[in-house]
Amino acid sequence: MKKIIHTYYLQYKQLVKIGGYSILLVTIVLTGLVFSLTQPFLSIFAVEVVGMTPTQLGIYMSLTAIFGVIISTLIAKVSDGKVTRKLIIIIVSLAGVIGYTIFAFSRHYVVLLVSAISFLAVVSSGFPQLFALARETVVNEGSTEKELAISNLRMFFSLAWVVGPVIGALILRGMGYQGLFLIAALIYLTIIVLLALYPKQRQLGPIKVTTSSSSSNPHVSNFSLKIITVSFVLLMTSSSISMINTPLFIIDTLSEENSTVGILFSISAALEIPFMILLGLKTTLSNKSNILLLGTLTYSIYFLGLFLSNYIWQILILQLFGAFSTAVIMANGMIYFQDLLPDKPGTVTTLFSNTNKLGGMLAGFITGTVADFLNYRSVFIACLIMTTISGMLIFFVSKIQKKKVS
Repeated sequence: MKKIIHTYYLQYKQLVKIGGYSILLVTIVLTGLVFSLTQPFLSIFAVEVVGMTPTQLGIYMSLTAIFGVIISTLIAKVSDGKVTRKLIIIIVSLAGVIGYTIFAFSRHYVVLLVSAISFLAVVSSGFPQLFALARETVVNEGSTEKELAISNLRMFFSLAWVVGPVIGALILRGMGYQGLFLIAALIYLTIIVLLALYPKQRQLGPIKVTTSSSSSNPHVSNFSLKIITVSFVLLMTSSSISMINTPLFIIDTLSEENSTVGILFSISAALEIPFMILLGLKTTLSNKSNILLLGTLTYSIYFLGLFLSNYIWQILILQLFGAFSTAVIMANGMIYFQDLLPDKPGTVTTLFSNTNKLGGMLAGFITGTVADFLNYRSVFIACLIMTTISGMLIFFVSKIQKKKVS
């Protein structure tokens, strides 16, 4: 363990010497802070404050995801061209200022929905662009530590989740949802100031690649890429359902308070960090497949445990499984996708991010429908089914890869 920590420390020292990387670290922490302050409480805000039914909540979440995919895809095409990612992320952050300000003062379903599918949908495209900018910056500086660069940023994103949900619960207690969303808007304003200090980027222009997504990586066929994408959509759907349903399950079924939700999400994020460090060390593409397979297995155990849980302490123990799975899917998964199209970091990182948005779209419908007809507990069975299928698909692709190598 000491050797691993020492290796990570030496590699980390090299990363922070890269111009602008430290600013990216702070920016990703602030981005994670916005998400961790707001996301755990959005479904509660929608149901208890705005008065949405589970079906209305499902429609809201799904439409937000659909527009997020559309806008992110359009922005991705622009980002791999002549427009700098720095400018794109500044515009995205400005949309965050406007969107969360509207959420602070409006309690009308239609107004919030319009704001979500416009301003907040634009905000969702900033996450992949930050990681694309990080990879691009590291590669341009001649560093070979792109895996660590991405995993390190993802780890700092998780660090924000360690404190964010608890802070969010405290803000809600003292300032309510208006204060929570205004602070989120203020954070995005701070991000704009930080990015103004980011070093000027070189204009690289678009890089021509073949139309086959797998051509830049001999280990992955076009067919395998499609299977992997479907697998990740299923994983992201389960993850999104967990984000929507777990707070409602804890409050409605287990009769706990908002502060409990905040503590739970913080513990989960803290547990992710050591896994992020381990995943930041170099691995081959085939190793990433094996790790992804293990991640789907632990995710299935996690959702089965949630379905069977009757006490909050049981859910706390299960966070170890959830944290490992999240680290694998979000950190290792992003690097896996970026290795598929190394010449198009913006496009491929957005492809990975869009599996999350598509998962959010499906999660809204599934959560709303199952919760309406059954209950919040039963929603976890749907997650268990999807993670199991996802694991089977990843196993199938890994077998194809091994045959090609041999």
